[in-house]
Amino acid sequence: MSMEQGIRWFICVTACLLIAGGGLADDNHSILGTVTTDTGKALAGVTIDFGDNLASVLTDTAGYYEAAGAVEGGVYLVEPAAAGWTFSPTRRAVVMGSGDEQVNFSAEPVGGQFAGMLFAPPTASSAEAKYNPLIPSVTYPAGGETWTQGQSYNIRWSHTSIPASSPMSIRLQKNGVNHTVVANGTPNDGSFWWKVPGSVQAGTDYSIRIADTLFHAGTGGQFTVEAAPLVTYPNDDGICWRRGQGYQIKWQGFPGANVKLQLYRGSLLSRGVAWSTPNDGSFWWTVPDDQTTDDNYKIKVTARSDTSVSDASDRPFTIVNNPRVTYPTEPGIVWDVGGSYTITWRQFVADQVKIDLIRCNLLDRTISATTANDGSFSWQVPYDLDTGSAFQIRVRAVGCAAQSDKSNNDFEIRRVPAVTYPTANGITWNAGSPYGITWHGFTSTNVKIELLKGWALDRVIVDSTPNTGLYQWFWAPMFQTPGTNYRVRVTATSGPAQQDVSDHNFTIARAPMVTYPTQLGVQWAYGESVPIQWQGFEGDEVKIELLQWGALKRTITWHAANDGMFWWKVHPRTHFTAGIGFKIRVTDASDPTVSDQSNQYFRINARPVVLNPNGPEWLHGPNYEIRWSDFGATSVRIELWDGGSLDHVIADSTPNDGSYDWHISGTAGEEWRIRVRGLSGPHQADFSDRYFKMGPADKREEE
Repeated sequence: MSMEQGIRWFICVTACLLIAGGGLADDNHSILGTVTTDTGKALAGVTIDFGDNLASVLTDTAGYYEAAGAVEGGVYLVEPAAAGWTFSPTRRAVVMGSGDEQVNFSAEPVGGQFAGMLFAPPTASSAEAKYNPLIPSVTYPAGGETWTQGQSYNIRWSHTSIPASSPMSIRLQKNGVNHTVVANGTPNDGSFWWKVPGSVQAGTDYSIRIADTLFHAGTGGQFTVEAAPLVTYPNDDGICWRRGQGYQIKWQGFPGANVKLQLYRGSLLSRGVAWSTPNDGSFWWTVPDDQTTDDNYKIKVTARSDTSVSDASDRPFTIVNNPRVTYPTEPGIVWDVGGSYTITWRQFVADQVKIDLIRCNLLDRTISATTANDGSFSWQVPYDLDTGSAFQIRVRAVGCAAQSDKSNNDFEIRRVPAVTYPTANGITWNAGSPYGITWHGFTSTNVKIELLKGWALDRVIVDSTPNTGLYQWFWAPMFQTPGTNYRVRVTATSGPAQQDVSDHNFTIARAPMVTYPTQLGVQWAYGESVPIQWQGFEGDEVKIELLQWGALKRTITWHAANDGMFWWKVHPRTHFTAGIGFKIRVTDASDPTVSDQSNQYFRINARPVVLNPNGPEWLHGPNYEIRWSDFGATSVRIELWDGGSLDHVIADSTPNDGSYDWHISGTAGEEWRIRVRGLSGPHQADFSDRYFKMGPADKREEE
C-alpha cells in the first residue's frame, strides 16, 4: 500500500468510526498552525490546502495560517506547498473534534539550491509574481537581453507591495543555480546598478534573482552575457618588458577570425606587431633590440572584420634596455667569507635596484632590498654564510621585475681560518669591560686565544676553548696597560697548523667609566642600600649625581673617595620620585670635563617607607604629624610599637595621602617606632628606621 493509499484509508476508517460512535462534533472550530524553515525562520507565502471542503490559504509574514471561517466536524487532509521547498510532514490528516486543531510544518530548500544565499525563500517567476504582490517581480533583465563583460546595467524590480524597510538580496544565477553575489541588503527602491565582472564567463543561461528578508523571491527570464573586446595583457600597473625578450600578448571578446596588433608610444603608433593573426586570444612577440626605451607604451588590438571594434592596454607599460650584472659574472671567481667585494651592473632603468645572493638557483639572502642605481655596491660576505661553489648575484630594478639579470657563471665562497673580531680599523676596548672575540674557518676541536701588544705576547686570554667561533672575554683586565698596538691571535690546538691574527691594531684604554649601574635591567627600591661603582678616574675624589631622562634630579655626594665604590641608601625626597629613566653620573671632582654615566637606564621602585618619625626624635604632646611615602594602596593602618611589640593601633584605616595628624598617646619611653601598612594592593609595610622617644616637654629640657 502506498503512503497516499494509506492516508485515504485512514480518513475513511476514521469517518466511519465517528459516524458509528454517534456522529461528528456539533461545535465549529478551526485548523491553524505555522510553517518555519529548518533554521527556525518563519516562511511566508506557503499555500495550505485542506482538501475539497475548505478553501486554501497562504501563510503570512510570521509563517502563520488559519483555515478561513468555521471548520465543521469531519476529516481534513492538510498539505503545504511552495515552489523550491520540501515540507515535513508532507501532509497530515486531521479529525475535527471538540476543539481547534494545530498542525505545524518544517520546510527546507529543495536540493540545497539556495546554499550561500543571504535568504533562502521560495522562488517565483515574474509571471507567478504578478499573482502574488508580496513576491518581487524582476522587470529588467526580464529575459532575452544581452549584457557585456565590463559594462554596467540597471537591475530593476517591482517593489511597491514589499515593505520599504525590507533590504533586498540580489544574485546572478546560471542555469538556475547561484553564480555571483550582486548585492546583499540593498535598499528596496526598485533598482540597482551593477558592473558585470570579468569573472562572469560568456553564456546564454543567466538570470537575476531578487529576495527580501521575509522570504519572498522572484527570478527574471534568462539572458546572455558576452565577452567584451579587451586587451588582458599587458594591462596592469608595473609591467616592464626588456628589449630582446619575448612576451605573450593576450586579448578576448573580439569578433571575426583575425585581429591586428599594434604598439603605441603615448598616442602615436610606434610599430606594427602583427598585421593579421588568428583571433585565438594570444600572440608571442619578441621586443626588437632597437625599440626605443620608454615608460609610456600600450598594445592595441583591432578586429580585422570590424575595425571599429578595438581595445588598448588600460595602463602604460615600460620597455627597457637589456640590463647586465658585470661582476661577478666571469668563470673562476672566488670570494672569502669576511671579505669585501664590489658588485657591479649596467643599463638598469630605475632609481633603485635590489641585490640578491642566489645559491643553486634559489634565493639565499637579500644583500640589499633597495640601493641607488649607480652601478656598484660594496658588500662584505657575512661570517655566518654557508660556503659553497654555486653562487650567483642577481640584480633587479625596484618597481620593474622584468629588469633583472644575474651572474653568467657560478662563483665560489670559501672560508679560511681568520680572526673576525677584533680585526677592523678603529676598534677601542675599555679595560674592565666585556668583549666577544670571534673567528671562523678553524678545523680543530679547540683553539687558543692570546693578546698581543706590538706583536709580542702580552697575555694568554684562554689556553683552550671550544672552537665555536665565539669566546666571551667577560672582563678585559681593569688595570691592563693602555695602548694602541694590541691584536688578538687565535691558534688551532690540534690538527693542521692553523693560526690567524687581527688584521689591524686596536686600542685598549682605561676610560673613566661607570661600571654599576650600567647594565640593562637594573632596578633599585626606596630604602635599599646600593653600591655605585666606577673606574678610570684619576683625581682623589669624585662627584656622584642621579639623573632622570638626562636631567639632574639630585647630587648624591659632592666628594666621594675615588676608590671605585660608594654605598647609597635610596630614599624618597621631594625632588625625585620613583620611576624609570634613571642613570648615575660620576665626575672627577678636580676636572669636571672628565665624566661618565650609566650605559643603560635603570628603574627606582617606590617601596613605601615611614618618613617621620624616623628616629631619634623626642616626641612630646599634644600633636605630631606622621608622614610616609606612597604605599600603593587606597588606605593605610598606623600602629605604635614599643620595641618589638605592638602597643596599640593609632589609626585602623586612614587615606593613603602621606600624612596623619596624631594626638600623641602612649607612656614615656625610648624604644618607640611607628609602623605603616597598606590595606589593599600588595599589603606593604614599613617601620621607622630608628627608635624615637616620647615624654613630657620638661623631661626633655632636663636632659
